[in-house]
Amino acid sequence: MKIILTIVYSLGVVWNILYIAYNVGKLPLLNLLWPAVILAACAINLYFLWTRKQESE
Repeated sequence: MKIILTIVYSLGVVWNILYIAYNVGKLPLLNLLWPAVILAACAINLYFLWTRKQESE
């Protein structure tokens, strides 16, 4: 399960970085707010997924 979540969160991080980088000059800043929030959430989830001890382990 940890590997699947890592793949999903990593794809979320990469996709949103590319989306923001491509659209940074084309869209208003307010329209880039949600991708930035999703990017931060995925990065935080990845961090805690790999740093917290799992109860089942």
